[in-house]
Amino acid sequence: MKAAKAFRGLTCILSLLLAISIGLTSGMFSAEGHINRFLGIETTVLVPKAEGVGQASSARYPSSFSADIAHYTAEEEDAKSKAADEFIEWEIEESAVLLRNNNHALPLTKEEMGRVSLFGRATVDPYFKSQSGGGEGGAGEHVDYLAALGERGFTVNETLLNAYRADQSPKTTYEHLGESPASVYTDDVLASFKDTEVAIVMFSRMAGESHDLLPEYKDSDGAIIGMLELSANERDMMTLVKKYKDSGCFKKIIVLLNTSNAMEVDWLDTYGVDACMWIGGPGSGCGFRGVADLLTGASNPSGRLTDTYATSAMSAPAMMNFGDISYTNGGNYVVYAEDIYVGYRYYETRYEDAVLGQGNAASKAGVWASADGWNYADEVVYPFGYGLSYTTFTQKLDKVEETDGKLLATVTVTNTGDTAGKSVIELYAQTPYGDYEKTNLVEKSAIQLVAFDKTKLLAPGASETRQLEVDKYFLTAYDSHGAKGYILSEGTYYLSLGDDAHDALNNVLARKNASGLTAPDGSAVAGDPAKVYTWTEKFDDESYRHSVTGQEVTNRFDDADINYWQSGAMTYLSRQDWEGTYPKSLRGENALTRTENMVEPCYVKPADAPSAAAVVTEKVTGLKLQDMWGMEWESNYWDELVDELSVDELISLTQDSRYLRPVETIGFPQGNAADGPDGVPNGNAYANFNLSCSSWNTEVLAKRGDFIAEDCMFQNVQFLWGPGFNVHRTPYSGRNFEYVSEDSCLAYKLGAANIAAMQAKGLNVGIKHFFANDQETHRSGLDTFATEQTLREICMRMFEGAFVEGHTLSTMLGTNNIGITSASQHKGSLLDVLRGEWGFKGLVITDACGGSEGNVKTVETIAFGANVFCFSDAKARSRKIKNAIIVEDDGALLNTLKERVKETLYAYANSNMMNCLTSDYEIVTVTPWWKTTVLGIDAGIALLTIASFLSFLLSWKKLRKKERNA
Repeated sequence: MKAAKAFRGLTCILSLLLAISIGLTSGMFSAEGHINRFLGIETTVLVPKAEGVGQASSARYPSSFSADIAHYTAEEEDAKSKAADEFIEWEIEESAVLLRNNNHALPLTKEEMGRVSLFGRATVDPYFKSQSGGGEGGAGEHVDYLAALGERGFTVNETLLNAYRADQSPKTTYEHLGESPASVYTDDVLASFKDTEVAIVMFSRMAGESHDLLPEYKDSDGAIIGMLELSANERDMMTLVKKYKDSGCFKKIIVLLNTSNAMEVDWLDTYGVDACMWIGGPGSGCGFRGVADLLTGASNPSGRLTDTYATSAMSAPAMMNFGDISYTNGGNYVVYAEDIYVGYRYYETRYEDAVLGQGNAASKAGVWASADGWNYADEVVYPFGYGLSYTTFTQKLDKVEETDGKLLATVTVTNTGDTAGKSVIELYAQTPYGDYEKTNLVEKSAIQLVAFDKTKLLAPGASETRQLEVDKYFLTAYDSHGAKGYILSEGTYYLSLGDDAHDALNNVLARKNASGLTAPDGSAVAGDPAKVYTWTEKFDDESYRHSVTGQEVTNRFDDADINYWQSGAMTYLSRQDWEGTYPKSLRGENALTRTENMVEPCYVKPADAPSAAAVVTEKVTGLKLQDMWGMEWESNYWDELVDELSVDELISLTQDSRYLRPVETIGFPQGNAADGPDGVPNGNAYANFNLSCSSWNTEVLAKRGDFIAEDCMFQNVQFLWGPGFNVHRTPYSGRNFEYVSEDSCLAYKLGAANIAAMQAKGLNVGIKHFFANDQETHRSGLDTFATEQTLREICMRMFEGAFVEGHTLSTMLGTNNIGITSASQHKGSLLDVLRGEWGFKGLVITDACGGSEGNVKTVETIAFGANVFCFSDAKARSRKIKNAIIVEDDGALLNTLKERVKETLYAYANSNMMNCLTSDYEIVTVTPWWKTTVLGIDAGIALLTIASFLSFLLSWKKLRKKERNA
């Protein structure tokens, strides 16, 4: 009896262990890609077809650091990492923005460097980067803020640093402002100030994936503030620092803004700040060395703001409809009620209208800092494009020539100071806003960036002449009501050279003989009409009727406007009447209701769909992926390659788990991917992307792309998911660190340079998150409504340069909806614009989606233009696709699936995967050792369970027999 009970208990335990083991095995197999990536395992090997075949050629996308990237040496990787570290330091020096420098407070002298007190908890706990993938410094050096200062010869107040290190209060996080309380400044700490004469204060803010900054944050004193304001502890610290400056202890107060989000800095005068520099997120590599060099004057800052710094971040009209907004009957949404008036397009346009006394611009609507009616100088601290240098420059607009739909502007820059430096050339335009535009609701910004450049390092007294090309495409406006396409408006155009957006607009106003012009600080300015070129255009709705591919450009996003679904539901902001159209919050009593007609489209099998059996699959052609190197998209060989695949193989190439599974039929090896806008996990750690873009330097962005592509070569990565190109719709957006700017032209040009450099080295860049995914709060399944003009001129143009000029071969979608339709299945964006108007031939992947049909429906995603499901439940989604094709006998869907796979293979055939893929080799799939191990463990437990169960049966039978005999 005891034996039977023992074996029964053991069988139960083993059965439970077997169930757990099988469950874990299933989970591990589903996460196979992640595990293999973590363990550094490749599931395919290249086997020579004949004896004597040498190493696989790596000449198709050669590395600048390795003679044979497939078999690189440790010395070659080290050389790459050191070169990248040097670039990162330069990247910071080119990109940090000097906002204030009263009385030449910076750079510091050697004497001042030896007597420094570093204030702010960020000093010992700086913001390196936001958490959304990317480089963590696995390669290269890791140099933090204090180490960088030490290397450059700074001597700092250790007593103060130790006080911050000892502080046990909560640190800064996505949801908390962790500045040290006043209690850390003990008598000993206060006494230590007397030995120093410079106070350098650093503030940090942290936002990131799934985390917008909070516009309503409960501070330590109980007050509700925005997280971009100074907290109570920060105000206390600044009061203390100013007190010691006023007493004569500190001669200078320097502020460093260590954040990727535009902080409110209207307090600089209040606390007697002498100099202020925005340093963004320098990355976890050696970016802080660049910061130190800027403080010492070893380098001269030349970055420019990519966002407007408003007195209150809440003054952006987009803030009226940002964050947590819900329908009355459930679900979340956002309406871009600000229309095209994002960032400087709002502040500068309203400024012109206020100066000219039109559109009720001086009303109280939208006032946050003005004492009475809206006043630019009260509402804005630093304009878009602003940035100082340790030297001074003059810029002269020499001439402008018109030819073939383009303008060619010649500009001469002269260094008029006594320090070598670089100057950014910024060209802006104003286009007509007349009766036609007002009638057809075509909005116009009073000023918009159309071209930019950056000089070389100019010695004192030196000059440089540059030519800037302006494509008139950037002067068009999208007219969704009248022409239903891009138009050149009739009237007078202005091309203006300016130090920033506001300066350029003042020059235009001066050309118009306007009066009452002011600088951002409220002082009177005259503007410079000599920096403005004017010309006229006739109304033209035909020149841009067709895209670069010849595709007709017409309305594709009527369904993205909330008024399409609910007539009159929304009045969008218009400069015709700033007061009457200023956005209202859609929370509370103004919330909308999701009506029954708001149903996204579903895939329906076409009535004339052929039978799935009639579609060619598993045809033996002998073609392999390596044969497709350099093959034009139009070649019939692509179709022949895809014809070889079975339905199951076709479906397998839609499922991603950090890589696509190998397909031996066509010699497709394991395709690897990595995530991160600022590098790959085991590569060098670059500055946050938006900081790099503040260089306004296409050379910086190209070199950054080149180095990241090298990192990916060394890591055998073909696809990089990043960087991002959504708009900085508000300063509170969580992913502003990985997106470029509030301006679409800047993103267009810098994105094209960055992506082209990566693609040139065989790295397919999955730019993300396409598109209108501009907030993290409720981002998954968020109904996003906007006018087509806003979507085309702002949201989509942010990405357009990377596709049309950078020729990227991949993109990652947002998890939001365009209107009410998931971004992964919106035909207008994916098929009509992306693959149609822009001519994109490549791979479109969803964001992480699992197996739920929720916001990423399986069949619709494939049918309407996407190729691959990211981190999906491969079994569940594969089953759904196969059922739709085989059970429903849908040959049309099968043909679409083949087209999607063709696009995927085209992207891989134009990637660094081809470095190691030649006709001398064949692909052999190997089983990872951990799979064999866990299957062995499962088998072992199963055998023990069976043995225990059989032993129980034998014992039980013996017991029953004994009982019967008794």
